[in-house]
Parts: sequence; C-alpha cells; structure tokens
Amino acid sequence: MWCLATRSGPTRSLPFRLVKCRQNSSRPPLPNTPIVAPSPLASRTLASRLVAPLNAYGRAAKTRPYIVQLSTSLLIWFAGDFLAQSIERSSQPITASWDVPRTLRALLIGAGSAIPSYHWFNLLSRSFTKLPIYAAIAARVVTQQAVFAPIFSVYFFFAQAVLSGGTVGDGIDRVRVALVPSWLTSARVWPAVMVVNFAFVPQELRALLPGFVAVGWQGYLCILNQRTARLLESKENEVQV
Repeated sequence: MWCLATRSGPTRSLPFRLVKCRQNSSRPPLPNTPIVAPSPLASRTLASRLVAPLNAYGRAAKTRPYIVQLSTSLLIWFAGDFLAQSIERSSQPITASWDVPRTLRALLIGAGSAIPSYHWFNLLSRSFTKLPIYAAIAARVVTQQAVFAPIFSVYFFFAQAVLSGGTVGDGIDRVRVALVPSWLTSARVWPAVMVVNFAFVPQELRALLPGFVAVGWQGYLCILNQRTARLLESKENEVQV
C-alpha cells in the first residue's frame, strides 16, 4: 500500500510525499481514518476569497468615502423599495403595475441622507472614547436611538409627502401619524445591530451590517409610509363628505 511520509529535506511545494510501505498485520488500520490529513490550504483559500471583497470595500471606503457611501445608500434604498413593492404587489391583483415614481422618490431620499448619515456615524464612533468600552458602546447606542432615529424618521416621512406632491401641512400630518410607530419599531431592531457594529466591526466596514438590515428596514418604512398616506387620505375624504 501507499503511505505518507513528510519531507525532511529542503522545503518543497508539497508538504508530503508518497512512499511504498507494508501494512503492519498486527495493527490493522483504524476505520474511517483518512489517509491524507485535510490541508488548511483549501480553507485559507476560501476564506481569502470571502474576505477579499470586504478588504476592497474597506479600502474604497477610506479613499473615496463619499462615493462609497452614496453608492451603498442608493443600493440599499432601491432594494428596500423593491422589497416593499414586491410584498404589496403579492396581495394585489396581478395587473398592479410597478410604481416607478415611488422608487425614484426612495432613491432621492436615500441620496439626500447618505452623506449626513456618514458624518453622523463617524462622529458617533469618535464620541464617548474616554468611557470604558462597554459603557461607550451603550452611550453610542442610546444616542443613536434618541437623536438620529427620530430625526431620520421625520426627514423620511416629510420628504415622502412633499415629493409625492403634498404640501408642508401634509408632510407634518404624515410625520405626526407615523413617527411614533416607526420609532418604537426601530427600538426593537436597531440597538442590537448597533451593539454588534460598534463592538466588532472596523470603522471602515460599519456601513455593511446596518446596510443589510436597512434593506428590510427601508422596506418597512416604505410600507408604513404608504399605509399612513392611505389613512390620511381616507380621513380627508370623510371630512369632505
């Protein structure tokens, strides 16, 4: 039979060589024992392939932060609106057409919030640095939820109303109805995401984890916005009648 023997000479490209040897009749081979031990080379290659895109994203985020942030934001908002419209269309007649203006509104709102969000998260990452690590993370999460979350919700619902052709008053009404439900829902989702993000993710990659979660979150906001618009419209029709 053929057995393995390690090379004792100079370093070669292969970590072992095959030599011919005799099987010891008094000691049969153990069952299910692999002849060749699994090499870590394959796992390292797979890991490098998985990590390479993250490294490329991190380098781009350092050298061209605005372009990366804007591109990421547009992709997230498009995916979120696509998810929301797909869910809504599944419960509507097949003849329901895709709402292109709604998608364009989502992209415009996402573009408008991309750079301010980038600066906000950078500021938050540099804040509370004198506190112990866990206290700093907790302070950042609380600040995020208390400051950024309501401001962003106001911006989103107001912009949706105005870009849809509504007045400033329509925007205020939509914010008044949708702000509290959206904030309460965000309090059940985003704190855990931000804890993981601030604790384990390098700063240049911190747009990725919230980005994945934000696809579902933007989808939720789009659906909530549509429901709020229909609710306000029905109330207005009742008043007119």
